[in-house]
Amino acid sequence: MHVVLNLVALVVELGLIAGAAWLAAHQPLLFAAVAAGITLVQGLALEYARLAHEMPFYFGRTLTGVRAVLARAWTTGEAAIKSLAAGFVALLMVSGTNADRLWLTSLLFAACVFVGTTILLRISLGWQSRALRWGYFRLALPLGILFSAGIFALTEAGMLPAASFGGLAYTATFELAQNPTLDDASEFLFQLSQATDSLIASMLGLVIPPAYVPAVQIVASTNVLPGFVIAVFAVAIAQMSLLMSGRYERVLNDAQPQAVR
Repeated sequence: MHVVLNLVALVVELGLIAGAAWLAAHQPLLFAAVAAGITLVQGLALEYARLAHEMPFYFGRTLTGVRAVLARAWTTGEAAIKSLAAGFVALLMVSGTNADRLWLTSLLFAACVFVGTTILLRISLGWQSRALRWGYFRLALPLGILFSAGIFALTEAGMLPAASFGGLAYTATFELAQNPTLDDASEFLFQLSQATDSLIASMLGLVIPPAYVPAVQIVASTNVLPGFVIAVFAVAIAQMSLLMSGRYERVLNDAQPQAVR
C-alpha cells in the first residue's frame, strides 16, 4: 500500500506539473492569475507565521493584541503585493509572439518545478521537516538561477533567438505597433532581457576571465526573476503530492517538537 500511495503521489505530481506547463503555453492570462492566487494563499499563511517568529527575535515581544492585528494587516498587504508581482512576472514569462520560444519556456518551467518538488519532497519525507515553508522563502533564488541557466543554454544552442540593441531599435522603430498588444510587449521585453544579458557578458569579459563570464551572466540575468513563480508552484504541487501520499499529517506531527518529560 505504501508503494501504491507513492506511485499515486508521483502521478499526481507529474500531472499537476504538466497541467501548469500546458496552462503556461496556451492560457498565459489564466496562468498568471493562478500564479498570483497561489502566491496570495501561501503568503497569507506563511508571511504571518514568519513575522510571528521574527518579532521575539528582533524585539523580544510576541504578537498579541494590537501588535497581532497590525502584523496581520502588514503581512496581508505584503502577500498581496507579492501575488501581484508573481502574476506580472508569470505573464511576462509565458507571453509573446514566438510560439517556439513559449513552448520551450513552458517546458523549462515544468522541468524547474519538478526539480523544486523533488527537493521539497525529499527533504520533507527524508528529514521529517517543514520544507514547504522553507521552499516558499528560500527556493526562489536557486530555481531562478536554474531557469536562467536553462535559458542561457537554449540560447547558446540556437534554440532561442539572440538579441541585440541594434535589432531592438529597429523593431521599436519599424515593427512595433503604436499600441502594441500584450504579446508584442512581452516579446519585446524578452528580447530586451536577452540583449541586456549579452551586454553584461561583453562588459564582464573585460574584467574577469572568459571562463567565468557565463556563470556570472546567468546569476546576474533578469531571467532569475521567474524563480519565485516556479517556487510557489513547486510548494503547492509538493503539498498536493504529500496529501495524496497520505503522509502529510505524519510529516507535520513528526516535525513538532517533542515534550520534555
